[in-house]
Amino acid sequence: RHGIIVTVPHKQLFVAVGIVEHDGHFLMLRRVSSVPIWHHKWNLPGGKVAPGETPEDAVRRELAEETGLVVGTPELLGIYTHHWQLPEHTQQTFLAAYRVSTPSRNITLKADENDAYQWVTLDEFYKMENHLDGNVEMMRSLYDFDGR
Repeated sequence: RHGIIVTVPHKQLFVAVGIVEHDGHFLMLRRVSSVPIWHHKWNLPGGKVAPGETPEDAVRRELAEETGLVVGTPELLGIYTHHWQLPEHTQQTFLAAYRVSTPSRNITLKADENDAYQWVTLDEFYKMENHLDGNVEMMRSLYDFDGR
C-alpha cells in the first residue's frame, strides 16, 4: 500500500436555527463576524447548541440573546447539513431548523453579533443578496421553493 494520504482537518458544529414567523414574514439578521465569508451576510437567528443544552433550549436562548424575543414552543422542521470551506479546515454544520412564532416584531439586536434586521416574505427572502448559503438551501427544502 503506497500512496499519499491527505487528511483534511474537519470541525463539526451543531446549530439550532429559529425560523421566526410573524404575519407571513420571516426575521432575517445581518451578521457581524471576523470571518469574511460570514460578515454582513443575512442569516436566520440561532447559534451553537451548548454542551448539555437541548436544541429547543438553544434556539430559545439564542433568540432571546440576539433579538430580545421570547418565543413559545419551537417546532422542529428538520435537520440539515452544510459544509463550509474555511482557510484552515472544512467545517460541517448541522442545522436543526425550528419554526417559532412571536406576537411581537420589536427586535433588540445584540450589536456584536448582528447589525441589522428585516422582516421579509418568502419571495423577498429568495431575492435578498448576501445570504449565508446553508440557510438558502434549508429554506428551499423546507418551503419547496419552485424557482420563482
